[in-house]
Amino acid sequence: MDDYVIDGDLAFTNTRAALEFYREQYHKKKEWVGLTRKERLRIWGQPDNFQDPMRFARAIEAKLKEKNT
Repeated sequence: MDDYVIDGDLAFTNTRAALEFYREQYHKKKEWVGLTRKERLRIWGQPDNFQDPMRFARAIEAKLKEKNT
């Protein structure tokens, strides 16, 4: 039988076991991380963010993407 090695630490004796491991690891739901009050205030306090709603929205979106990837 062939061994299937993953990351040098895990070895599986068949493809089904390896695929099941990947499925469990990569399909787990991740905990959502939101913005703290301090982060929201920092984004709000940036020049022009309080006058331009789209700029404010993009700044929030960028920060959330940074924290959740």
